Amino acid sequence: MKLYFSPSACSMVPHIVLEELGLPFTLVPVNMKDKTYSGGDFRKINSKGQVPTLELDSGDVLTENSIILQYLAGLKPDAGLLATSGIERFHQLERLNFLTTDIHKNFTPLFNPSMPAEATQIFKDILKTKFTWIDEHLKASEFISGKTFGLADAYLFVMTSWASAKGVEISSCERVLNHHEKMKQRPSVERALKSEKEFKKKV
Repeated sequence: MKLYFSPSACSMVPHIVLEELGLPFTLVPVNMKDKTYSGGDFRKINSKGQVPTLELDSGDVLTENSIILQYLAGLKPDAGLLATSGIERFHQLERLNFLTTDIHKNFTPLFNPSMPAEATQIFKDILKTKFTWIDEHLKASEFISGKTFGLADAYLFVMTSWASAKGVEISSCERVLNHHEKMKQRPSVERALKSEKEFKKKV
């Protein structure tokens, strides 16, 4: 498999999951400014021009983070990153969906340098509210996915990293911050961070 990614982007989520599952894959960095990669025009791989993009050995291409993550979890169901049946599966997908939509999408304006400060603050306040909800949820378990590490935990790690980088005030969300520190010590996260840092140096 090939994972088309950009360092520190949301494509780090499936990168962590691939490392967690121990699946063979190749990282392909994408220049998101001009939508190119080492093979040429990235839009020929994904017409949306977005990462992550997962190219399977069969030649099929999957896009959209939540879909890619579910596909990867299905390759090794015994790893337990996503329940295979029952209501818990839907609760896990509910949390994952919350991260991909309510949190991820509200970060988008913060990456726009032309966004007025007043508007930027509105989105920061929205994100603080969303992270506060997650913080409350983490009272029940150290993992957002449930009793053990799952797909949503990888996503939360990346979103919390963005909160720090973009000045979203979440210092009161102690459980979220503790979750982030624990995730940094996870071998799969360490490997993903290290390899993406190396690619970033080359860009």
